Amino acid sequence: MTATPKNTIHQSTYTFFDMKNNIPTDVYEYEEAVEKDHVLVPFYLIETSTQISDDGITYADLDEEEREAYEAEFVEDGGVPEHIPPERINKYIFNVDTVDRMISDLMNNGIRHKNGNHVGKTIIFAQNKLHAKFIVDRFNELYPQYKGNFCKLVVCDEPYAGQNLKDFKKADDYPFITVTVDMLETGIDVPEITNLVFAKKVYSRIKFEQMLGRGTRLCENLFGEGEDKKEFVVFDYMRNFQFFDEHPKGREAGEVVAPVAARFIRMVQMIKCLQDANYVDVKYQNIRENLIDHVVDDVKAMGTERVEVRLELRYVERYKERKQYECLEEIHKEEIIDHLAKLVVSDEKDEAAISFDVLMYGLMLSVMTGGKNLGRLKRYVVGNANILLKECATIPDIKVRISELKELVSDHYWDVQDVLKFEETRKSLREIMKYIPAKKEKLHYSNFKDIVVFREEGRLTSLSASDFEDYRAKVNEYVEAHKTTPAINKLLHNEPISVEDYNELERIFTVELGTAEDYEMNYQDTPFGLLIRKIAKMDRTAAYAAFSTFILEERPNTEQLHFIEQVVDYVVENGYINNVLDLMKTPFDRPYKFSLIFTYEEQVKFVKIINNIKNNALVT
Repeated sequence: MTATPKNTIHQSTYTFFDMKNNIPTDVYEYEEAVEKDHVLVPFYLIETSTQISDDGITYADLDEEEREAYEAEFVEDGGVPEHIPPERINKYIFNVDTVDRMISDLMNNGIRHKNGNHVGKTIIFAQNKLHAKFIVDRFNELYPQYKGNFCKLVVCDEPYAGQNLKDFKKADDYPFITVTVDMLETGIDVPEITNLVFAKKVYSRIKFEQMLGRGTRLCENLFGEGEDKKEFVVFDYMRNFQFFDEHPKGREAGEVVAPVAARFIRMVQMIKCLQDANYVDVKYQNIRENLIDHVVDDVKAMGTERVEVRLELRYVERYKERKQYECLEEIHKEEIIDHLAKLVVSDEKDEAAISFDVLMYGLMLSVMTGGKNLGRLKRYVVGNANILLKECATIPDIKVRISELKELVSDHYWDVQDVLKFEETRKSLREIMKYIPAKKEKLHYSNFKDIVVFREEGRLTSLSASDFEDYRAKVNEYVEAHKTTPAINKLLHNEPISVEDYNELERIFTVELGTAEDYEMNYQDTPFGLLIRKIAKMDRTAAYAAFSTFILEERPNTEQLHFIEQVVDYVVENGYINNVLDLMKTPFDRPYKFSLIFTYEEQVKFVKIINNIKNNALVT
């Protein structure tokens, strides 16, 4: 049972994990593992949040002495910011009292080692390497009697990380606390772990589950003969449990779009919007004509010597013709964006100007469509103008535009929000955006008094640390969350995997995420590499690269290129082609048949490529 409110995730496994009432019979639940089979242990949750972690630092809330320290530390342009948002805490701003409270809480309330003198094995998950080092430094300051041996850093690039981890695995030796960022979330099995501290925000649900899993292992005789590990303690200092209560599936980072591609997309969207009857005036249509010229030039610049361009050749050929934009239909707008934006290259080296184009086109689109981003985009534009006025006004190119910049930051500039005005601003100011200095976030160390604003605790016996909706969902989420790990990254990019990679995948699927029986029941005898390809797909550039030599040597015609494009699309979506005979079947048999458009010699080469793509996911 839990002491937390009824509507929180702590009361029910199913509420937390958004499970369906009809649970698949092949799922082995954590609840059963804890309460029936006793093969995993439950945990006791202590949720704590402080004012600075929740709300940041507000100048007005500080006492007189702290205000003096604040002014000295955070002085900017002759003044001080009124507020430092919580997003910067533990990333660039490290507050002594905030970290000290967390360490003291752990040392006083964590499960202790069998000797009773100090806490048992503990992992602290930090926000970043600097935060991790700060925690270790504060621990050593608070507990000098341990002479730097009790709490150690285990992060990438730390020279002694490997040795520290090796020592941590020794049940009764120092260190008893390791502070990490990403290294100990998976692949570490230390049954003696009795405390976990979340000093970082976690947004990936599968990652959160794995981090919790570090403490669930049984450990016999941990506290002496016949005194086994009964539970572990979780200290959540960043409201992670509340986050997953509100966002059951978590959040993942979105795909990054290159600035030139983003500008191309905005221009195509503008061309479509300016077809509206509200914009038939010649001044608006002049903008539209200029946009069409730019888009057509971008398409014409897509050189057919590039493999990825040849695979999209029919769209390049179609949309390099100006007549296609006379009245752009929605379906054609989407075709241009989906097939051509990724191919845009530019000789323009001024990325700041390109980014400003994206920003201003975004403003114009918001005006035309009634979008919700207008306020956010306005803040960016005004922010850029203020930086130029405050930091760069002596630069000749900016001196001559000071009146424009002052107008831009004034309230009356924004009273009338019009495409024509925004376009004039874009053209006039884009070339001076390069003078905005690259912002390097300064690190700050402070010691402002922090207070606990929220604390609740309770013993949990039914929060799963190893099951989501079912085994398949768990596998899918793992693969999606770990695309940068070596084995999965190789599979994504059509690189052959090694025996070591295969063994690691086997461990993940049959130990970390479930059992060999779980895997067989769900995926039969599907090789691990091919399963990952099905889930994670294949990187499009890697798929193009597989056919690059064939295209350059054979110089395929339009029909053959269309067929190759179909195959690439299929491989990108499905990871591989299981049998080369599938090339004779749907969806590849229309409009051109493989056996009719390629010579025998070409077919042999083509089949070899298809087999290589599949074999790169296998270990022979």
